[in-house]
Amino acid sequence: MYTEQDVERIREVYTSYDYHDLGYIDAKDAKEAFIELGYEISLDEILKLLDALSKAHNAGKDSNDDELSSSRHSDSFNPDKIEFYLFMELLQRYSASKDDEANEEDILDAFIALGGNPNKTGTISINEMRSFCERFDLNFDVPKIAKENGISYEGNKLEYAQFKSLMSIKTQH
Repeated sequence: MYTEQDVERIREVYTSYDYHDLGYIDAKDAKEAFIELGYEISLDEILKLLDALSKAHNAGKDSNDDELSSSRHSDSFNPDKIEFYLFMELLQRYSASKDDEANEEDILDAFIALGGNPNKTGTISINEMRSFCERFDLNFDVPKIAKENGISYEGNKLEYAQFKSLMSIKTQH
């Protein structure tokens, strides 16, 4: 979530791209505003986010569980005219996707550090993982967590997908 100061800054940047004071900006201006706010994003990424929001909006028309902000009216959604509420939703989705990417990179780095390959192949030893956790006083019982969450593995080895599943479970707590 954004603080009040963050929202003020975002609104200030957004408003600076609403050149004719129409209450909306276009995708190109949204891209420039993102960049001014410190995000590296392409026009194509903005368009993909808008497409996803448009699909979510259309899917939510018949539902009370609208995915977009409750502060807007469902009939005012127009991806060609990016109003402030929509710009905020774009920022939130983009930030969340970048957080997911960073988490994926961290998990891969840990997999590699424990003996896996950078291309997500190979396996890591549960014993090595246990030893690592003990070294850093981490309470992480791999067999127990795997069993509790239905993650199966053979012998004493974890493949990347299994390791990622375990790490994702642990990071959710």
